[in-house]
Amino acid sequence: MKYYETLEDCGMNNYADIGLAIDLAADAGNLPKLNELVCKIDALLGQEGQNKAVLFYFRANAYSALRTTDPEFQERQFDWEQPELTKEIISLREAIRSSEFADLDIVRRCQVLTNLGNALDAVGRPIDALAAWDEALQIEPKFAMALANRASGLSGYSAAFYDPGHQCVFLAEAAKGFEFALATDAIWDSEYPDSVREQLEAKYQHVRAYLAVNCDLAGFDPN
Repeated sequence: MKYYETLEDCGMNNYADIGLAIDLAADAGNLPKLNELVCKIDALLGQEGQNKAVLFYFRANAYSALRTTDPEFQERQFDWEQPELTKEIISLREAIRSSEFADLDIVRRCQVLTNLGNALDAVGRPIDALAAWDEALQIEPKFAMALANRASGLSGYSAAFYDPGHQCVFLAEAAKGFEFALATDAIWDSEYPDSVREQLEAKYQHVRAYLAVNCDLAGFDPN
């Protein structure tokens, strides 16, 4: 692997260039470029004076893109061994435990924690995922993607319960999450296509319809 002394040596002028390059490579399905970017990030992580929280966040994004843009993703997503997903989770945990994490802006910290929740949910650890989403919402209670993914996670988790009453409790909490994510004052970390909100609205209405027919939670206090 080539050794890079500075960002300029690896063809980048700042950290934003790395994030943009990952996004462009992911959109193009360019797996060799994503692997190259991982190598560049790993080289920079070995240098003093780098913002490791940001670099580990981008490293996680690159591994997420490598996993989801792989042409064999649909066939491999249920494999027992998930090397890219494992490295994504490790990278996000490294970002959080780095000394620079506390100095990141609120949105970036929420992005890291939300992505960690998403990755943990994907690997089948819903309780740990909920803890990560909750931590993001402690930082910013109106962070839309944490609200939305937490709601989706609760909805999926409810299907594992044999008790309909327990399902109703989780789905009611999921409905609140979807509602808050769709609220006009929700904080979105970037410009998402309209299809994202449309999907959230569809999930919200589906959960509400189920609750109306199957659940009687009038006066229920979850505490």
